[in-house]
Amino acid sequence: MAAGKRNNSFWMFIMEILLLCLSLCVVVLHAEPVFNTETVEVEAHLGGPAVLPCDIQNKGDTKVAWVSPSDNLLMYGTEEYTLDDRFSIADNNGHQWHLAIENVSLSDSGEYKCQLIVSPIQVKRVRLFVMAPVMINDLTSTEVEKAVQEGETVTLVCDATGYPPPQVTWYRRSSMFNGEPDGNIDAVNCVNGGEGGEPPRGQGLVVYNVSRSCSGIYECVASNGFGKPVSRRITLQVHYAPQVSVDYPSLSQYSGLDIMLDCFIKGYPLHFQKWTFKSMELDQSNKYKIETFREETDEVFLSMRITNVQPEDFGVYTCFAGNNIGNSTATITLTEMTTTTEPTTTTTEMTTQPPTMAQATDQVQVSSETVINTRNGLDVVLPCTMDTEDGKYKVMWVGLDKKLISVNRRRMHIDDRYSVLDHYQNEWNLRIQSVTQYDGGVYTCKLSTKPPTTRIITLNVDVPPRINLDTSSSANMVVVAGESVSLICDASGYPEPNISWTFLMGKKSKPQLKSTNSVLPINQATTVDDGMYECRASNGISPEVSHQVSLEVQFPPTVMVENNNVCQARGRKIILGCKVTANPAGTVIWKFGGIKLKNNYKYSIKSQKESENVFLSTLRLQSIDVEDFGMYTCLGNNRHGESTDTAILYECPITSTKAPKTKKPKKTDSPRTQRNTL
Repeated sequence: MAAGKRNNSFWMFIMEILLLCLSLCVVVLHAEPVFNTETVEVEAHLGGPAVLPCDIQNKGDTKVAWVSPSDNLLMYGTEEYTLDDRFSIADNNGHQWHLAIENVSLSDSGEYKCQLIVSPIQVKRVRLFVMAPVMINDLTSTEVEKAVQEGETVTLVCDATGYPPPQVTWYRRSSMFNGEPDGNIDAVNCVNGGEGGEPPRGQGLVVYNVSRSCSGIYECVASNGFGKPVSRRITLQVHYAPQVSVDYPSLSQYSGLDIMLDCFIKGYPLHFQKWTFKSMELDQSNKYKIETFREETDEVFLSMRITNVQPEDFGVYTCFAGNNIGNSTATITLTEMTTTTEPTTTTTEMTTQPPTMAQATDQVQVSSETVINTRNGLDVVLPCTMDTEDGKYKVMWVGLDKKLISVNRRRMHIDDRYSVLDHYQNEWNLRIQSVTQYDGGVYTCKLSTKPPTTRIITLNVDVPPRINLDTSSSANMVVVAGESVSLICDASGYPEPNISWTFLMGKKSKPQLKSTNSVLPINQATTVDDGMYECRASNGISPEVSHQVSLEVQFPPTVMVENNNVCQARGRKIILGCKVTANPAGTVIWKFGGIKLKNNYKYSIKSQKESENVFLSTLRLQSIDVEDFGMYTCLGNNRHGESTDTAILYECPITSTKAPKTKKPKKTDSPRTQRNTL
């Protein structure tokens, strides 16, 4: 019996173990599928493959779907719902449901969703970033040659795409250096640069109020750290009307010799240029030898040699240039030279024989020195004719402070306004563009013979007078009477300007000014000095300039009451008057017994302007009583001081209204005597 009971207990234990295992298996077989829903980011290279991960636990028969960034169904289970065969399910091993994309493009970028079809639907988000090198779209970027008219605003566009988003930087290139970098874009004259002097950035470059100096090659460089940077060059052509100038508007020459006429043309585009004489266009011939020298894209030097000048050749020659925007002209008057003709420039010595053809210019060639006068802002040519004997000797120009400008035709000076013209073999004329007053001085053209042959040119740059408002007196000045002040008129120019002062208008008449200095002193100013002054600067170069200064002389008040002693009867009214002269006006108050009076039932105070700097104040007393008699003070005050005057109000003595009994007024009594008797 005992043995049977032990066997039953053993089999019951075994059954319990089996039931427990079976229940655990059922739980496992019916576990819910789950996956990690954290967002994942995946990077792929343009044109390469991409795998978007989706790991699922306990998937079982549960369906899995992939949805595109545009919410289009791509995959449902293993079935494809897109016509794009680049999409497929990779690594389908029961718990990995990855989406594979072949040959990815930029349009594939975005957020994909791996959806587990349960209730509720579980979603895993995978963001795909397609790494793409930079590309510049030719169709949506500015054309490689962009024309704009001066004064307009233009936007240069560099439409760059790629991932990460590219950064676009702009540079300016110089054609004169074969396209090599010319540094950052000029942040002053053309566009605004970045912080700290960095070049501008952005896909659009705005150039406001385009000037001719903004012409050139602009390059945008786009980079995003993936692949090589790419660039695009845009040539900005600024169109503007031509400007024609001549160095010497008047020339003289002997009959029978040749003469050279030169004009300088600046404009873009330059459609046509020509010389005319007596309204007739001059063509290339044995008489007229016309040559065009292009200095820059927008600069032309038009030269014409007139051979064997005859009397009928003297007159006015016109250099004409034009384009679709406008045209311009400049004239040269050619006159006949005789041995008694005054040269058009000052020279230290004049030859008595007619000059050779090479010597024939606008001035008479001298043995050593020539003086040339020009205007500020113009171009000038310093003449020099030297025979180098086919290159045996060198020609050098030496400028101000003994600095070397050029050797032969090669510029050695840092200032690019200098150039040696290459028109004829033995002519070494030095051209200086846009001269300023600081270019005036002595220039030497030297031939390397032993001893050296030199030609000395003294250049005088005439500068119209200019008044520097920063260092001159301001338009409105104030001085306190009794103090001294100086009016300053800081003028510059060449020759040195003459200064004259004029007193235009004032409150009082003033003697004519005699000062001719830049400083007009006014000692111990009075009201006579109050008014408008004008300084005028002139040096023989038009235009004259002037500057006006308004001088205001301020002073403390002076006060004067109309009547210092006034009587009135009790119960009556009275008005006390006070005249205040002051600049500035300041304030006027009345006092009685040391107390400031105010408008009330007893007192009425009014002030009005009588004339310039003169004010009238009145005090009206109502129904005078015994306590109103006494001293009243009128006080004027401004920032420069104060002044007072007093009026004593006393009670008028009572007079009888009856006629005197002793006698009647005589007929000879005056009306005043009669009135006082009443």
